[in-house]
Amino acid sequence: MANPVVEKTLAFAEFDTTLMSAAKDSPWLSNGAVTEEFNPSYSVLERLLSIPVRNKAVTRSGRFAQGVDAWLAHELRRAGFDADLVWPRPEAPRVLSSDILDLLRRLPERLADEVHESIMAGKAGSTDARILGRAYMKQTDVVMTHWSTGPELLLSTKAMTSSFGKNLANRYEEAYGDAAESSRAVSAGSGRVLLRATRHHP
Repeated sequence: MANPVVEKTLAFAEFDTTLMSAAKDSPWLSNGAVTEEFNPSYSVLERLLSIPVRNKAVTRSGRFAQGVDAWLAHELRRAGFDADLVWPRPEAPRVLSSDILDLLRRLPERLADEVHESIMAGKAGSTDARILGRAYMKQTDVVMTHWSTGPELLLSTKAMTSSFGKNLANRYEEAYGDAAESSRAVSAGSGRVLLRATRHHP
């Protein structure tokens, strides 16, 4: 049986090259002028979601939702939020305290390399971010947080690639449950984004 942690780690790794090459331009600029309108990088989202499409991933694999998660975290960083506080990170480990990252920058190079090796070996960090909700620990998809303040922003994503009418009520029920469970830690809201995926053939 496949290890779900390894599966998720590999899934995010598929998006690393795309995220590293993506422009880090400000979404608050339009033709060089500052604007109050946020300009999402939909081209990056298209490139990310094309990866599971090319690999013929099924919805249950979580690849589509993880692609959206990676894009949302990328957009938060583009918007100007502290990159160290936004999870999932654009590199492994996806969840790592900003305090540890700050320590790495302050350590002598040799010691920093040793600590980094320990982190990559699983001594620190995680694949999933979990917060304490009203009744239980909840796994979150995208989060902006710090240990000293707790979560400030939580995003939960759900993917539907078929049977929309059949599954829509379930997704709304899950959204209400997520909002109620997470409201202990942060103000909650709900929204929907409809993405139309198209296959491009050479």
